[in-house]
Amino acid sequence: MPTYVKVCALILLAVLVALTAALITVLADSQTGSIVSNGADYSLLPGPSAAYPDGDPKLLTDGAHGQLNTGASGYYSGGAYVGFNSSALDQSGEITVIIDLGKRYEDLCAFSLGYLNEVSVGVFAPESVSFSVADSRNGDYEQIGVLNTKQDVAGASETYVSTLSCDPVAGRYVKVSVKALVSYTDAEGVIRNAGWTFLDEISVYSASGEAPGGAADVSGTSEESGTAEQSGGNRSPKTGDESVSYAVLALAAVSALAMGVALFAKRRRGIDSIE
Repeated sequence: MPTYVKVCALILLAVLVALTAALITVLADSQTGSIVSNGADYSLLPGPSAAYPDGDPKLLTDGAHGQLNTGASGYYSGGAYVGFNSSALDQSGEITVIIDLGKRYEDLCAFSLGYLNEVSVGVFAPESVSFSVADSRNGDYEQIGVLNTKQDVAGASETYVSTLSCDPVAGRYVKVSVKALVSYTDAEGVIRNAGWTFLDEISVYSASGEAPGGAADVSGTSEESGTAEQSGGNRSPKTGDESVSYAVLALAAVSALAMGVALFAKRRRGIDSIE
């Protein structure tokens, strides 16, 4: 093989290796980050129903999501959920959770809510959830965004996790405002009480922070992400998809070029052997 072909091949191989490493880095960076809310203290307003109380440790930051309870009918009796009856909520149907992360983080990058939609037993997914941050519990909260969490009132039983990703934001306290579905109109046009709202986990992520506890178990849950409806502020959801796409395209281009050089070298060797 001529020297110039060898040099080109080596250069392309080096570029290919570098792009592969970059792609791996981009893929890693596109993930949500580290959970920094596991075990965090929080307050609830209003308090949950006595029939489905908060646990000890507190259920909403214990890192555990609700699972299908095979010993009973569905998810609701599995013990991972905090339950709120709509009759105990005001007309706004709002449930407020204020989480103390224990310290200020400079790069909070995602927030998630786990909830249940099991209409066969009167448990309905909330309509929406908004996330806000502040440096003090009673300070001015900056709203990061709002997620639509409403599910089909005639849908199958399922536990969900809805995640809002955003540009890095700083704060110690996270306010989670859950708008419960208080009532709905059935197929016959009758307005009915929605019954219950069940929440199982709230997670806050830092791009570089170390989690105080283990990662949450989200097996058996349906993920709802990348569909944030922004309300207030100017922070936009981020998924990392664009960076991954560019890296993949660049990797594909270099691979095609390397293949072309290899084919050229093979053909050149054939010509040299004939000559």
